[in-house]
Amino acid sequence: MKTKKIRNVAKEVCTAEQKIAYNLAFRAHISFGDQYRAATSGVDKSNILATVRNFEIATFKRECGDRRYNIDAIFVALNQGLKDYLSKPFIATDYAEIGKAFPIPYGVN
Repeated sequence: MKTKKIRNVAKEVCTAEQKIAYNLAFRAHISFGDQYRAATSGVDKSNILATVRNFEIATFKRECGDRRYNIDAIFVALNQGLKDYLSKPFIATDYAEIGKAFPIPYGVN
């Protein structure tokens, strides 16, 4: 996947799209975290994850557009890390932590 580089950070560590996915997950945690953790069945949790993911992607596209960053890469990174992030939110202290939490398994270039 074509991604944007963060200045002074190797793409293998973290990309701009992974950082955006982290920011979207942080915002989702504030708005939907309690609802997700209160859900009792796996089906309910999956439905909440899909709703939150789609809402955050649509909001990002509306607010920032989809020209500068690869929306597909943001979607993949958010999809990979949102479940764990809503279960146990954290404040990232470095880009490596973000890159691990929101991976893009298809490779970055």
